Amino acid sequence: MSWKLSAFADEISTDPELQFSTLERLGVGEIQLRGAWGRNVMDLSTTELKDLRTLASSHGLGFHAIGSPLGKTNISENAQPTLEGVRAAADAAHAVGTERIRIFSFYRDSNVSPEDIRSNVIDQLGSMAEIADECGVTLIHENERDIYGDTGDRCLDLAENLPKIGHCFDFSNFVQCGEDTLECWSKLRDFVVYFDVKDAIAASGIVVPAGEGDGHLEEIFRRAIESGYDDRFNLEPHLSGGGQFGGSTSPELFEVAVNALNKVLAQAGS
Repeated sequence: MSWKLSAFADEISTDPELQFSTLERLGVGEIQLRGAWGRNVMDLSTTELKDLRTLASSHGLGFHAIGSPLGKTNISENAQPTLEGVRAAADAAHAVGTERIRIFSFYRDSNVSPEDIRSNVIDQLGSMAEIADECGVTLIHENERDIYGDTGDRCLDLAENLPKIGHCFDFSNFVQCGEDTLECWSKLRDFVVYFDVKDAIAASGIVVPAGEGDGHLEEIFRRAIESGYDDRFNLEPHLSGGGQFGGSTSPELFEVAVNALNKVLAQAGS
C-alpha cells in the first residue's frame, strides 16, 4: 500500500538542494515548508518561494503545507502582527502551490491558567480563520507544548468551537504533556487532517523514531486507516535536536526516521 509521506525538510539541512534530494532518495513525496537557507518561511520572498517550488518539482516533490510559526506568541501580545501574518502565510502557500497553513494556539504567562486565556484564544483564532478563508487557505492547528491546545481536551474545545480550523495530531507533543495519545485520538479523530510523526518516551520526554516511544503510533495509525484515513504522515523527527521554532535531524538519522515510519505503517496497514 502506498502512503502519503511528507516532511519538514529543513530538519535535514539549511540547503534546499540537500533537503529535497534526501527526500527524493528516501521516497518522501511532499514538504511542509518551514524554512530554507537558514531562514523561516515567513521571511522568504515570493521569488525565493517560487524558486523553491521549481527546485522541489525537479526532484518530483510538492508542498502539502506551510509550517508557519503563527500562534507561537503570548496571547497577551498585540494581535495585529499575527493577523497580518495569516495573509503573508497565505501568499507563501499560493506561491508554492498549497492551501494549508500550520498554526498554534498561543502561549500564556506562567501565572495564567489555560482557562483564563480560553476566550481570547478562541476569538483570535476565529479572526485568523476568517482571514484565511478570505485568502483561500485552511489553517491547521498543531498541539504544541505549553500553548492553549496542548491537551486532548483543549484541542477538542478548539475543534468544536472553530470548525474552519483543521487539526494536526503530534504524538510526541502529547506524550511530553503527559497525555495518553489513544485517548486523544478518540477525542480528535473526526477533526484530524494529518499526522505529525515523531514519538517520545513518556518517562524522559526524549524524542525517538516512530514506534519506539509511548505514542501508540501503530495502533492509532491502524484505527485511522481502518476508518478511511488517506492524508499525510508528516515527518518531524527532531532526532538531532529540537527547539521552540524547529528541529534538526541529520540526513543519516532522517533515513532512520523514514524507515521507522514505514515499518510502523506496514504493521498498521497489514
